[in-house]
Amino acid sequence: MIPLLAWGLAYAGFVSLARAMDRHHRQVWHHGVSIRLRALLRLAGMVGLGLPLVVCIVHLGGSISIVLWLLTVAALAVALMLTYRPRLLGGTGMANRKRQ
Repeated sequence: MIPLLAWGLAYAGFVSLARAMDRHHRQVWHHGVSIRLRALLRLAGMVGLGLPLVVCIVHLGGSISIVLWLLTVAALAVALMLTYRPRLLGGTGMANRKRQ
């Protein structure tokens, strides 16, 4: 269960970092990202990438290889979704909010 939690947090962090980039935000929402939202998404992304490390160290010991693997898999999932289904990222990730 803990590895799944770590993977979910890493995935949300990578989605937030991807959406902080104007190109990827435009792919998902069809408009650019504001400076304020970009800063919020970057912060959420950094927190989302840091939390899996803490979770795994606390619950699994110092097994850093599991964290690196989870981050790699989460990054791959975000990259594949940006490539094949960018609109699906709109409802996922941290600091998710739809502009109207």
